Amino acid sequence: MRLIQEYPEFTLYELSPQIYYIEVDNLVKLGMHMLRLSETQDHPKYRGQYIELIEYIYEYQLEFGKGIFDYCKQFCGFNVGKDVFQLVYN
Repeated sequence: MRLIQEYPEFTLYELSPQIYYIEVDNLVKLGMHMLRLSETQDHPKYRGQYIELIEYIYEYQLEFGKGIFDYCKQFCGFNVGKDVFQLVYN
């Protein structure tokens, strides 16, 4: 495992070529970081753009959460590309 970079909220490691590990101190933080990465990659409205989390949370609650933001409970894993990670965190 090779240290890539330490960010204020998490630490990024490379486990092997093109496989990365994000270390955080709680799962809610992990879910919020991965939300931004995943939706930047997959969501038609946000693809390739920086997402303002508060805007996405509001829209998610209305569309999927029935007024509740439960995104972090809905997903057990994420798969995002390096280009998306660089777009969001550079």
